[in-house]
Amino acid sequence: MAEQFKALISKFGEIWGQIGLNQRISIILAGGAVLAGVVTLGILTTKSPDLTLVSGISDAEAANITAALDDEKIPYELAGRENTITVPKSIYHKARMKLALKGIPETGDKGYKVFDEPSFGRSDYVQRLQHQVALQQELEMTIKEFDEVDAVRVHIVPPKRTLLVDPTTLPKASVWIKKAKIKISPSSIDAIQNLVAHAVEGLEPSNVTVVDEEGTLLSKAAGDDSIESNAEGQLKARKDHEQYLSDKVQGMLDRVLGSGKSIVKVNVSMTTDAVQQVSRMYNPTNQVILNSTTQEQYEVSSSPEGGVPGTTTNSPQSTNSFALPPGYTSMTNVIKDIQFGNEELTTTTTKMPGTMTNISASVIIDTQYQTDTNGIVVSVMRPQAEIDNLKVAVMNALAIQNSNTISLIQLPFENSDQTSMLTHIKKNGPADVLF
Repeated sequence: MAEQFKALISKFGEIWGQIGLNQRISIILAGGAVLAGVVTLGILTTKSPDLTLVSGISDAEAANITAALDDEKIPYELAGRENTITVPKSIYHKARMKLALKGIPETGDKGYKVFDEPSFGRSDYVQRLQHQVALQQELEMTIKEFDEVDAVRVHIVPPKRTLLVDPTTLPKASVWIKKAKIKISPSSIDAIQNLVAHAVEGLEPSNVTVVDEEGTLLSKAAGDDSIESNAEGQLKARKDHEQYLSDKVQGMLDRVLGSGKSIVKVNVSMTTDAVQQVSRMYNPTNQVILNSTTQEQYEVSSSPEGGVPGTTTNSPQSTNSFALPPGYTSMTNVIKDIQFGNEELTTTTTKMPGTMTNISASVIIDTQYQTDTNGIVVSVMRPQAEIDNLKVAVMNALAIQNSNTISLIQLPFENSDQTSMLTHIKKNGPADVLF
């Protein structure tokens, strides 16, 4: 090993003696640059990562915090329009304790702690206003705990206090949100609306408006049945369903053909109107009584009284006798009216807007590649049996019954880099290809 090292040093000395002065200077400078880069990289990798001390504060608060850090000789970095201040990880907790001792940053979000201070001499109006501000700050501190929220402001508009209660005057609230890097979801918007509504007496979630820092309305008022609102909701539902089906087929083809070897686009047709359909079915073999009426008519006629005067004539008839007194006649007429009806089955079907009526899909897959006799990579069409099998698989994944609503074609994809590399490897081999 020692002899080989000596031979290597001797070989290097011979080469060094053969090169000129300019080449020697270039080699020395290059070696120095490489050494400096290695040292710098080592310093950066061994340096402890910085942690965010505060972010999203005003310029005045940033000035107070940086002044306090300078007094404590704590290194920091201030960057971005959000006044983000970072400190090394090793002194992060020390910096927080030093700032806490000085009572900064003063965010003013005291919440209900404001009532810990003496309130002598304050009017009822001032106390109600303090309660409203404290409630707003409590809601802000709670909403700020959402991962999607970076900063928040809450404004509550209570109804005017009058002797007569006006049911048309209801409390309202507005929430301004500065979104974090995570996209805020519709479920989080609904949660914020319900959170604010249940913290204020008489406030409905539909009366809570949520906007972001770009002025985009994130909330939708309940009962908003305008044409624009309905059209927007239906368009979003259609896009979401198309994206779901496209991802479903795309994931399947990526497993079979490889990533980037296919393009899937799905079109979904949905109803835009609410349709209610009522159907009735009658069973003629099963009849039921719908109505039964019985009428009785009595006809009574009498003749002049007669007989021999005396007690026998005026004495009452026997109670056990069904015969009428002499001179009386009676007639009874009974009429029955019975209506029959067939068994009836009524079915009501309601189709809400957004019901899927048709699905069509367009799928493009990449061709295969092989090298010709000249070493050039060319595209080769896949066998028709493979195309048919892929088409059947896509139809089953999308639950499509009609094959005319799906098109599956193969075309060579634009991938000049891959084709050039394959051609180069075929001609020169993989030894001189750098990855």
